[in-house]
Amino acid sequence: KRVLDMPQDFQVVVLSGRNKEVQKEIERVAKGSKKKTVILGYTEDMPKLMKTANLLLSKPGGLTTAEALACGLPMVILDPVGGQEERNADMLLENGAAIKCTELTVLQYKLGQLLDNPNHLSHMAKKAALLGHPDSTREVVDTILNDQAGPYIITSKQEKALRERVKLG
Repeated sequence: KRVLDMPQDFQVVVLSGRNKEVQKEIERVAKGSKKKTVILGYTEDMPKLMKTANLLLSKPGGLTTAEALACGLPMVILDPVGGQEERNADMLLENGAAIKCTELTVLQYKLGQLLDNPNHLSHMAKKAALLGHPDSTREVVDTILNDQAGPYIITSKQEKALRERVKLG
């Protein structure tokens, strides 16, 4: 609702996943908005959507963050969960690829600052692209297929020392 009430001109694409109740609530909130709003449930078109987007408002989960960076898509981080999401948020913020909004009361202000400053948004997109690895899957497969070293075999003595070091044995 806060985003749809903003004065700037933009299109909103909302993904609700498989949660039909959330999708209906979003449709109810968006009804009557002057913003062009597309509401989708589950989709496999995430890469295409991210490549056409200018900004992503999301929690910084692992896959979401990796996909966004691979597309050079800057983020507005919303309410990260402690642990991995907080670490992802820190990394994005430290590298200039995101802003963080933990209070929805300031979302319009922070988002408006970005939308009103296309140069800053472009700079964030460049930072996101520098962090992204769009060909990482190909690189991993190439490494595996072209590895000439053969299997690494450790002795039982090395295994015991390793287990003691990581407190498994």
